[in-house]
Amino acid sequence: MTTGSGRSSRPVWRKRWMPALSGVEGIRKPDRGLFAIAAKRCGMSLDAGGWMIGDNVIADIAGGRAAGLRTIWIDRGSWSGREHEADRVVTDVPQAMEILSTDG
Repeated sequence: MTTGSGRSSRPVWRKRWMPALSGVEGIRKPDRGLFAIAAKRCGMSLDAGGWMIGDNVIADIAGGRAAGLRTIWIDRGSWSGREHEADRVVTDVPQAMEILSTDG
C-alpha cells in the first residue's frame, strides 16, 4: 500500500506490489479499510493475518496493528523517541525481508 495517487506508478508495479493506493481508493492509512482492500486484492482477508512493513509509526505500524497484522518498522531515524508497538524493528528493507523469510 502507498499513500500515492498511482499516477506515477507503473501499472505492473502497482498490480504486483501495491494492491491499494490511497489516492485511488479515497481512504488513507491508518484506516483499516485500506488494509482490508489490499488483503482482498491479494486473495486474503485481514482475519488470516499477515505483515505490514513500513517506516511511518502512525500510518504503517499503528494502522497495521489496528488491522490485526504483525508489523515491521523500518526505523530510518526520523521518529526518534516516538513510542511504537512494532513487532520487529529494522533499519532497511533487506532486514525486513529476512524476517519474512524466517518468521513469515
